[in-house]
Amino acid sequence: MSLAHELVLEIFKYVYDDSIRCSFPNLVQLNWAYSDLTLTVLWAELNSLEPLLHLMPEDVVERHSVDGQWRYTIHRAPSALQLEWFYIYAPLIRAIKSFGPSINYDIIDGFTNILHCHTLASLSPLLLHLNRLELTYSRDPLLQFIPHIIHGGVRSLILPHRGILVGSVVSHLLQTTPPLQSLVYMSLDESTNDFARNIHLFPSLHDLTIPLLEASDMQIVVSHPSLQNLTLYIFYVLPLLQTITFSHPLCLLSFVFRGSFAADELARDSWDIVMTTLCQFPAPCRQLSIDLSCMSNGNALCNCLQLLADEPNLLHDTIFSPSNLMHIHVHANTILFSVPLPRNFLQPLYRLLLTHVDLASFNMCYLDDDDLYVLSDAMPQLQSLFLGTLSYWKTPPRASLSGVATVLRNCPVLIGLGLVFSCSLGQLDFEFLPVNRSITILNVRVSPPYNNHAVAYFLSRSLPNLCRTYIEPRQLRVHQYNHILHDRLLHFKGW
Repeated sequence: MSLAHELVLEIFKYVYDDSIRCSFPNLVQLNWAYSDLTLTVLWAELNSLEPLLHLMPEDVVERHSVDGQWRYTIHRAPSALQLEWFYIYAPLIRAIKSFGPSINYDIIDGFTNILHCHTLASLSPLLLHLNRLELTYSRDPLLQFIPHIIHGGVRSLILPHRGILVGSVVSHLLQTTPPLQSLVYMSLDESTNDFARNIHLFPSLHDLTIPLLEASDMQIVVSHPSLQNLTLYIFYVLPLLQTITFSHPLCLLSFVFRGSFAADELARDSWDIVMTTLCQFPAPCRQLSIDLSCMSNGNALCNCLQLLADEPNLLHDTIFSPSNLMHIHVHANTILFSVPLPRNFLQPLYRLLLTHVDLASFNMCYLDDDDLYVLSDAMPQLQSLFLGTLSYWKTPPRASLSGVATVLRNCPVLIGLGLVFSCSLGQLDFEFLPVNRSITILNVRVSPPYNNHAVAYFLSRSLPNLCRTYIEPRQLRVHQYNHILHDRLLHFKGW
């Protein structure tokens, strides 16, 4: 492969995303060189294995389109010679990321035939260069074929929660011990405990997502020397744990509360559960992430941040210390009462050397320009800041473009920004606008501007490399009788 070919291939990979996916196939017809490059990119990541059926002759698999959907009729098993096209394109597959069934039930026989024919014809893995497999559908038929797909080149594996046959998949992993670096496995059966007790068989594993286990098994997991990122799912009830001890710090510690906690958090302060868990699992970490099912009391977040910052600052790397934190992320799937948080709720975090703060789930509409000044002046080292940008709030925002400019001026190393603000100019001075060339995507929740030209001038001057602006979640329906601005939707068009 020539250097020019490799460079163009890297460019193709860089520009290829969902927004231009439909235009890439046109390049196949341009010439042989572009055809080879384009097919390499198109086949590198699949969300289904159905394209493999299109490599079979019509007398093996008959294909026809009905209302834009492919339908297949399996006639017979292919011969070894009829796998010619399969062996050309299957090695191009590097990842399978499926958010639904990766194989439809009506084509299982066709895939089984291909697998059987390949097994008779070759000793090599079916998908020779597969390195990432991500399955999220609990009844994905592909689960039964994983023992034939997993091989020594697979580095990342994500298995569905409560997936059928997942236990047998883990048993296969323990027998073959592929050099996994990342694993997501959330079943609550005995196979999870078996994996935890044999985690030493995966010396390169550094990113792990599992349910919270009993103390003895969790102690084995956290003692794994290469473990860097640990995500713990906590379902139904919190296990009674003895305090876990740690031999080395983690890069990321994440708690995800699910199951009956959704109801339990209505009856009691959900943050009591969070702090109890953190006390029993005091992992030294640089990044802390907390994901709740729902939350009914925003003031509890303030209390938790205060307790978190008040934890003793210890100098060694074997116990949790807020002085080690650089990144804090708190998310709630459902906010039952969207009362804005108090203006000074972030004050406990000012004494920590945080570089990333993500509280995008919570109502930040009470923050005004003065609050943004105090925040940015106290935390000039911030590299990303997301406050209140995951939902639409009925409360009118108090901050203005002047506050946004203050944040950009006081935090010169920002690379990610999301704020709730009004598009009024406030005390903005256009002669002294800050310039940030690192931010390319801006997440905002705003009242749209009446002076579109002024806002466009501000964005073009202060964020010259801005490529995208996300204003509302895609699934959100904003009605024109919004009490902030009756013509909100019309003004969005001006953006």
